Amino acid sequence: ECALQNLTMEHGKGESRMVFEDKQHLDKHYPLGDLIFLDRERCIQCARCIRFQDEVAGDPVLSFHERGRSLQIITNSEPGFDSYFSGNTTDICPVGALTTADFRFGARPWEMKEVASICPHDAAGSNISLSTRLDRDSGGQAAIKRVMPRQNEEVNEIWISDKTRFGYHFSSDSKTRLLQPVVKGVQSTWTEAFDALVTRVRAAGGEVAAVAGAG
Repeated sequence: ECALQNLTMEHGKGESRMVFEDKQHLDKHYPLGDLIFLDRERCIQCARCIRFQDEVAGDPVLSFHERGRSLQIITNSEPGFDSYFSGNTTDICPVGALTTADFRFGARPWEMKEVASICPHDAAGSNISLSTRLDRDSGGQAAIKRVMPRQNEEVNEIWISDKTRFGYHFSSDSKTRLLQPVVKGVQSTWTEAFDALVTRVRAAGGEVAAVAGAG
């Protein structure tokens, strides 16, 4: 998933002018924060991530440090890379230098199946794509490997929040996910739970309304 690599393979020369002996060896697993890692050898200092945080997210927490060959991207927030939209920088990085801590090389893109969905964690109904794959750790069942934005210019354009991107970890874990309804502190059946809900709604009186919209 590297646009620069694809262009190089299609249009680049077979020979390189680079003097490989002069190559800088930098950190390849550098944490910008708890959620995002930077491969400093891959980074081409295009400033896409910096401009996104400044111009789109409105959280100017990334910047350049030093000059010339020593130029590097750093985070100037405490804690590191403190932004609700940090995961979007991994989507727009043209060379794969930015990766998410949860997925980082967790599967090959061509191994995964994309399933269109809607975010259950926000009120906007952000359009998302679930990257799934048959997974050994899930007993051979299909598992969500990552959550990606799905373009919808009227809802979320092509961006999603970190809550949308990483929230599935808390709903897919059987230890934290509600698998059976609880009524008055006691595990019950779904029928008993719906009956209890109807009883409470009727006892509340007045009118009950719901708002729904197209995804």
